[in-house]
Amino acid sequence: MNKFLANALSSVNAFIALIIIFVPGIVGGISAGPIVFILGCLAGLILAILICGTLALLINIKDELVLANQSLNDLKKK
Repeated sequence: MNKFLANALSSVNAFIALIIIFVPGIVGGISAGPIVFILGCLAGLILAILICGTLALLINIKDELVLANQSLNDLKKK
């Protein structure tokens, strides 16, 4: 179950990042105008880098650990 959740999260991570980037911009653009749209997108970009970047790093670490485990198992077989 954990592998499925990790793979699903890695698949939707970019989509989540786009949502985090554009939702503050759209909300700000509707309420105040185009300058606030740009500022909202920049704030969303920083937030997306922090959240989705951390998730991507953790997913990458998981993938590397799985690869290292497979390599160790192959060495034990020889």
